[in-house]
Amino acid sequence: MSINDSFTEHATLDTVTQKYADAITTAYKDLKVLSKDRTTLSGQPAFRAVYRGVLPVQYADDPVRAETLKVNQTWTIRNALVYTLTCKALAVVYNRFLPHARQIMKSFTLT
Repeated sequence: MSINDSFTEHATLDTVTQKYADAITTAYKDLKVLSKDRTTLSGQPAFRAVYRGVLPVQYADDPVRAETLKVNQTWTIRNALVYTLTCKALAVVYNRFLPHARQIMKSFTLT
């Protein structure tokens, strides 16, 4: 989970989504957006993007290397703070871990 406090109190889910979508699609080579949809996070309106691409990863003290990952990012905005939950996994095992990731995302609460 990450929290972004760079938005103003007038930011909306749509403005955040536009900024995040642009950042995601321009940051990585050969990125493919698999799905994007509105959802909820902790009862708040939210947006989810699922994408696949070759992304840099690093395990422990190993050097950074490129791996094909599948990523599920869900974000919402509340009181000018953007809360983002991200689930990343190697593309070949992503579906195996998705049910557990969904349980974790459903348990997230904003206070």
